[in-house]
Amino acid sequence: MPLTIWYFAIAALALLLGIYLPDLLLWLWPLLLWFSLAFALVAGAYLLHRPAIFRKRGDGRINRWMRWLLMPFLLSVTLYNNIARKRDTVPPISKITDHLYLGSRLLPSDLDVLKQQGISAILDVTAEFDAIAAEALAAAGINYLNVPVLDHDVPSRLALRRAMQWLSRQQRLGHKTLVHCALGRGRSVLMLAAWLLSQDQRRSFTTVISEIKRHRSSIRLNRRQLRMLKTLWRSDDFKAKQRLWLIVNPVSGAGKWPANRDTIEQRLAEFYDVSVLETSAEISARKLAQQALQQGADVIVAGGGDGTVTEVASVLVGSQMPLGILPLGTTNALSHVLWGISAKLDPINSALDNIISGEQQRIDTAKCNGKTTLLLVGVGFEAQMIKEADREQKNQHGELAYLQGFWNSICQNQQLRLRVRADNHRPIQLTTGSLTVANGAPNTTILAQGGGFTDLRDGFLDVTWLTPHDDWGDRLFTLAELTFNGLTGTGMDIHAHHLRVKRLRIEASKPLDYVIDGETGRARKLDIRVRPASLNVLLPAPSHRER
Repeated sequence: MPLTIWYFAIAALALLLGIYLPDLLLWLWPLLLWFSLAFALVAGAYLLHRPAIFRKRGDGRINRWMRWLLMPFLLSVTLYNNIARKRDTVPPISKITDHLYLGSRLLPSDLDVLKQQGISAILDVTAEFDAIAAEALAAAGINYLNVPVLDHDVPSRLALRRAMQWLSRQQRLGHKTLVHCALGRGRSVLMLAAWLLSQDQRRSFTTVISEIKRHRSSIRLNRRQLRMLKTLWRSDDFKAKQRLWLIVNPVSGAGKWPANRDTIEQRLAEFYDVSVLETSAEISARKLAQQALQQGADVIVAGGGDGTVTEVASVLVGSQMPLGILPLGTTNALSHVLWGISAKLDPINSALDNIISGEQQRIDTAKCNGKTTLLLVGVGFEAQMIKEADREQKNQHGELAYLQGFWNSICQNQQLRLRVRADNHRPIQLTTGSLTVANGAPNTTILAQGGGFTDLRDGFLDVTWLTPHDDWGDRLFTLAELTFNGLTGTGMDIHAHHLRVKRLRIEASKPLDYVIDGETGRARKLDIRVRPASLNVLLPAPSHRER
């Protein structure tokens, strides 16, 4: 907070100077306005705890446009840092343990020291300074990670977890690792102390700080940073996980896995010991998930379509094992439900960010005739649509294969006579072209939008069924109604009807086609029930996605 007030005061002073400038100095007005704007923006970032304001990229360089916008601030802190670095009584880099070092902002001239010390990994926790050029680090064989934290601030849960995971991986690889901030006094000390505490909780945080101070006397943590360390000392939530098993369906999504394999493995290998297993006609994703559990996996990731994810999840339901989801299928409806539009815009990187963050949520699952369901069970139009979109069509046309199947099912307009029982109520007779029981579904799955939304964490199933119509106008109106429900989160309940239940039983006079999370089947009776909070998924909670 003191820095926030200080930066706002500087911004206000620059603005006032600009307003009251004598006529002879009016040419300074644009410069003072620029100065005021830069410090005001940074002060706002401090107030809201947003280190991302600097837009520091993965290679450690600040975004060019943000560099120009914030130039007055960046020049000011660089000048201060250079003076403080020269006057510091401790060297820029201090050895804390045989494999851990603590330091200040690095300059190109520090590369020789890094090489002499044998340092091969750098964790940079500054937000406001550029790193040494990525090319120079790569030439020196140095791994680099930036986890931006504002000066005098504490990292978010996600940032801290990411740093702990990366540090643990570097230490397991035997890399000498440097953790640095601006002067090696606060942010970097917090990160290094947190990692040491995560390795041995028998040591108190005061003992760890004293040990670090013995090697670098200038360190000083503020009250917020000390409070975070005390919290970590009492908890093992941030203890790094080591062994990640990636179970992949290689034929999903028309070649997404071969095209992205190197990128996926490279990113995950920065944080985990990765084992990759591929499904085949002889070995299912379910069998591979059981193998991963038996061999001591810490994290299991399912890569493929929704069917592959459901197979892996069926093994993990009811356990504490975290499930990561890598959307490599055609539609990837589950990832769309879990992390929104980013699953469509940048699905693989969004998924990798979620896996690396290590943050976990428990979500509902369902069971249909003994089979695990994450998304939905559908009879009628939904089942017919999936049945018509075979593997060859999906490989050729992607999601358009489903649209073609959906349109064909609407055109054929086959009606089903069903006996339905919701929870413990009396059974009712329904005639409908479509009945969908959703644990979770994106708004693009319009046949599940009777209530306008589905929630994977509410402990209920959302049932949607349609009033039968022979008239094309009524059928199109029904589709428009469902689309409106999905976009607005409301339920018009005119031609589409909605019910929330914990259990639904469906009977037909003869076997009917049904679909469970993209996989088809055939049965005369379906018994579907929800299992609340039964699956652990790697996914930042809404309150933690941004601090």
